[in-house]
Amino acid sequence: MATSIKVSEASKELLDRIQAKITLTKGKKISLNDLIDALIRVSLDHEEELLERTTGEAPPEGDELESLLRLSTDWGVETRADEIDEHLYATRGRGKP
Repeated sequence: MATSIKVSEASKELLDRIQAKITLTKGKKISLNDLIDALIRVSLDHEEELLERTTGEAPPEGDELESLLRLSTDWGVETRADEIDEHLYATRGRGKP
């Protein structure tokens, strides 16, 4: 299912430049949808940089990460992923969203 998104004029110009560069380099035009899909996949390979650019903060590391990990507590309750989804996304009785 396709979804429309709004981007700034500056972002649209950047997308057009990337699209044109790929066309010139590879001799083959890539659709805007395929370009955005590829950009999303690349961003997943560079999550830390994406987080830093979108939030202005680097992900926790070193001592900060260790202190965050120490905050978790084992309550001795075994849970399944679908139970967690039910609580997080309120899917009980409605099926998956």
